[in-house]
Amino acid sequence: MKMVSKLGTWLVPVFVILLVGMSTASEITAEEEELSSMVERHEQWMVRHNRSYADEAEKAKRFLVFKKNAEFVDSFNKGDHSYTLGLNDFSDLTDDEFTSSMMGNELTDLSSD
Repeated sequence: MKMVSKLGTWLVPVFVILLVGMSTASEITAEEEELSSMVERHEQWMVRHNRSYADEAEKAKRFLVFKKNAEFVDSFNKGDHSYTLGLNDFSDLTDDEFTSSMMGNELTDLSSD
């Protein structure tokens, strides 16, 4: 978990800067398009769920968690199931954070004011 936190501090801003810089290039790779799409998806999710973060480091960390959860939802929904999954207000929480919040333990302040 500490590794994700350390990576999250700089990983997302670096990717965003790379995407902006590469958008002027003639070709954007599928991987870059996918990351750009996920960044936009996270931004839309933040607006829909009225989510804001204390700083860019927290936003980067939450983006990585959101991305992992969104990829799980997308992968599951490609399967043959009698139901589908979706993103919700908890989509930027890890499994441990979600469980802790449902058990009545306090989380760090993730909600926007």
